[in-house]
Amino acid sequence: AGHMKARRPQRERKEQQLEQSEEQEKANDEVQEEEKEAEGESKWLKKKKEGLSAGESEKEKRQEKKKETKEIEEALVKEVEKEIEREVEKEFEKEVIEEKNIEAGRLEGCLTHEVEQQRKRSKWIK
Repeated sequence: AGHMKARRPQRERKEQQLEQSEEQEKANDEVQEEEKEAEGESKWLKKKKEGLSAGESEKEKRQEKKKETKEIEEALVKEVEKEIEREVEKEFEKEVIEEKNIEAGRLEGCLTHEVEQQRKRSKWIK
């Protein structure tokens, strides 16, 4: 029976070693797979940097131009809107000033009338 006990740990050790080496192989395979993917990506990036096929780069240029044009248009629209806002404010200020002047004129007219009435009354009193 003592003989069997000695073998069992040895067998277990071998199984453990096998499992470890299998796990190590799996890990190595995964690393290699990741390296291949990374290499593929770097090749793709290199191609992209060297310049894509003429059609794709033209398409990108057109899209870039469209984007720039759109940004310029938006900036112009904002500028025009600001200008319109300024003009509207100026017009509004003019109207406010005009209304104040009209109101001042009315008040002045009323006061003048009131003063004249007072003079007439004071003449009657005297």
